[in-house]
Amino acid sequence: MEKITTEELEAIRKRAEKATAGNWLNGDGCYVLDGEVWETGGDIIAECEREYDAEFIAHARIDIPKLLAEVERLLAGIYRAAKHTY
Repeated sequence: MEKITTEELEAIRKRAEKATAGNWLNGDGCYVLDGEVWETGGDIIAECEREYDAEFIAHARIDIPKLLAEVERLLAGIYRAAKHTY
């Protein structure tokens, strides 16, 4: 697996920030719905063939920002440690 670049991380962050806010929900099988309007029928964010794909997509709206934050935290620790070794 290749190392992720700063540019790739920034591109991922921009895509995540532009995505519909939410918590998204895996509703009615293979539909991903905007959790904020679920009670009123919901806006469909995505539709797929397999329910487990819908579950993955639904969690991406929360998972991706958390993963980005963790990558940044770990990189900051690596950079701090590297400064102290020279």
